[in-house]
Formats: sequence, structure tokens, C-alpha cells
Amino acid sequence: MATPSITTKLPSSSAALVFGSFLHGSEPRDIDVLVLYDPSVFSPADAYRAHASFVKEVQRLVGLPVDLTLLTYGEEESSGFIEDTGAVPIEEAIEKLTSHSTGPARKAAQAGEFKR
Repeated sequence: MATPSITTKLPSSSAALVFGSFLHGSEPRDIDVLVLYDPSVFSPADAYRAHASFVKEVQRLVGLPVDLTLLTYGEEESSGFIEDTGAVPIEEAIEKLTSHSTGPARKAAQAGEFKR
């Protein structure tokens, strides 16, 4: 049986990326997460609530507060946010996620919770 990915709590129409000091700093105080969503699936008013369980799971696994940025796919495309920030898909940041912690994130990685 395959181990679920960290993204199992992410709605299937959404994508999650990591950016900021978490990728580049040695001791980040939080993890910056960009969630892209489809406004035909979730209204902007409902987007945060729709992604809340995913945010809680990231916070639990990484052991750091999550600084969430929500954008529609169209907003990201017109702003160039991913390119400007160097954001990477959350599962590509797995090594970084586990290297910052000796606590929950490392244990989650060892248990296979970050498996692709």
C-alpha cells in the first residue's frame, strides 16, 4: 500500500508551493506556502476554509507556523508570483522540509508521510 503524500489534504483542483526563507534560510521561523486554486471550484471567500486542513497538516508535519498566500491560477499567471519568489512545488521541497527539523518533520519523513 502506498504511503499518502503530504498533499492528500489538498483539494485536487489546487496546487501547493513553498517559497521564502524556508527554502533559503538556515533557521526559518515559518514556512511560506502558496496555494493556487481554481475560482470556479472555490470562491475567494471560501478558499481559505477549503484549504485549512491542508495548512494544518503542513504545520503539524513541519513544526512551524504556515504563512499562507492564496492565489487563483489566473492571479499567479498575471503576477508572475512563482517566478518572482522562486517557489517550488511542496513535494520538491521535501528535503528542505525535513532538514530544518529534528522534530515532527523529520519523524514524518522517516514514517514516509512526505512520500511522492
